[in-house]
Amino acid sequence: MKTAATTKSCRTSLTLESAVKEQAGAFFADLGMDMSTGVNIILKNMVRTGKFPVSLDRYTAPERIADLTAEEKAQRAAYAVAHRSTLPQAAAQQGYVMSFDPDTGRPVRLYSDGRRESCE
Repeated sequence: MKTAATTKSCRTSLTLESAVKEQAGAFFADLGMDMSTGVNIILKNMVRTGKFPVSLDRYTAPERIADLTAEEKAQRAAYAVAHRSTLPQAAAQQGYVMSFDPDTGRPVRLYSDGRRESCE
């Protein structure tokens, strides 16, 4: 097993954006380490786990509700209503939760006692 005394070090030069270097340096300093130690921890973790530490998936803009068809809105609303429990939320929100009625396409208040009230 290698110890810090027997581990060889090498110098590496990186080109970073100035702001990123400053922010990362401040982040590591808050954790009580310098930039070199922080980068070593990240690289050692990559080697140990075989995984890159951040996701490199392409960014896709979130869907806008306005761009959905009425059928898609109704399907999503029905799924949301079927897969949630309203009772804990209702107590926290003055006895009701806001929901969406897929039949009418309008918002409704769902009360903890089972009443439904259309919202205009």
